[in-house]
Amino acid sequence: DVVTCTAFASACTAGGSWRLALSALGDMPAGRLSVDRICFNAALSACEKGDQWQRTLDLLAHMGVRRIPPDVVSHSAALSAHERTGRWQLALAPLAAMPAARVAPNRISYNAALSTCDSGGEWQLALRLLEALPATRAAPDEISFRAAIAACENCQHQGQQSASFHKLCKASIPLGGWSCCGGLRLGTP
Repeated sequence: DVVTCTAFASACTAGGSWRLALSALGDMPAGRLSVDRICFNAALSACEKGDQWQRTLDLLAHMGVRRIPPDVVSHSAALSAHERTGRWQLALAPLAAMPAARVAPNRISYNAALSTCDSGGEWQLALRLLEALPATRAAPDEISFRAAIAACENCQHQGQQSASFHKLCKASIPLGGWSCCGGLRLGTP
């Protein structure tokens, strides 16, 4: 049944078996089982854990074809799959698509996007995302700030980056001690 297939796909996530998760998802209609958002999210998570960023985008598109609206979990899994790719333009597509899909990005979505900015060297975009995070009704957390700091580490414009980051830090949470951001030493605000 659907619960069994979803449980199997979820187990594949834990084991990094994205191929098995996609196979289970593909076999469900043949077994006259309806595929729902939970099934897709399990497959998306398995692909995320298996670093299959292309497949996450394919799954999101397939959800649209099947008229199963992706939720914040769906989009966040696709975002997270891109964290280490350096392909920040593709990675941020799920984040950009969320408002049109009437899905509110949450802190997890933004943190995944911030981590993607780090791997893509996009420090200015990381700071803009960090600045936008409070508007989502989810305050930035330590992960948010650490991801933004990591994105700033190789910045060639440290004066501009320093001023921008300190402006954001004024209303921030404690970072649990000192962190370094290139030549910028940040303390607990």
